[in-house]
Amino acid sequence: MTDFTPKETSFLTNGLNLPDKESQQVQSWIIDWTCGHPYLTQRIFNEIYIQDKKNWSKNDVDDLIKSTFFGEKSELDSNLQFVRDKLTKDSPDLDRVLTTYREIIKARNNIADEEQSIVKSHLKLSGVVKRTKDGILTVRNPIYKKIFNEFWIKDHLPLNWKRMRKMIFTTSIAILLAFSFALLSLFAFNQQKSADRLRLVAEKAQVDAETQRDKAILLSEKLNAALAISERGKKDLVQKQNEMGASRLTPKSIGKVIPVNTDNYKYYVPAFFCNVLF
Repeated sequence: MTDFTPKETSFLTNGLNLPDKESQQVQSWIIDWTCGHPYLTQRIFNEIYIQDKKNWSKNDVDDLIKSTFFGEKSELDSNLQFVRDKLTKDSPDLDRVLTTYREIIKARNNIADEEQSIVKSHLKLSGVVKRTKDGILTVRNPIYKKIFNEFWIKDHLPLNWKRMRKMIFTTSIAILLAFSFALLSLFAFNQQKSADRLRLVAEKAQVDAETQRDKAILLSEKLNAALAISERGKKDLVQKQNEMGASRLTPKSIGKVIPVNTDNYKYYVPAFFCNVLF
């Protein structure tokens, strides 16, 4: 049996004993839940008729549907039990039927109907899905979608070792890749630390070398100055000897003489020259 259209359910509003406008509003709220499913729609109208309320709000209708079909009541309803048995006990291939139904629920990709598909034909026969005008399979109504949801599928889906092995393999690869990436990151971090340490050592060595070079240059300049003064002292001493005569030149006549050592020579320099140098 095909689903009722809103026009086809209008006759059911006559038994609600409500004003026309309110009856039409209640009818719209019911159709939102049942999508015109013959059994579910008539069942809700009957429950409203039994309660014989004078006023109905959307929340009232929602609460009535939940108390009628959801929870423990879903186990007692004959139509819901029929759908449940078709999806499980009478299924030609339980794993494929529930897996395909789960794909339809998720609706990430449109699942096209296939007349030759035993699984899809069985899903339509169970009444849980229907074919749209575009040839796409969709869940028949929100009541079915809420009762036979992903949690229900998970509870009834048999353990598929092939799928389980695939999932374990995929998870293991992901963990291995993550672990490898962590090791590479740690290695790169240690290499960077080593490079930074070597760079600091090289910079310190360069600074030390430049300091030693500057000291050597300063010392060389001092030695060159000392040698220059020593040479002038020798010339002055020779000149003084020539003036005074070699026979009269004594240490007392030229003052105290102080020895000055260089790398290759040893000179005796008058003390008054040393005062200039040192």
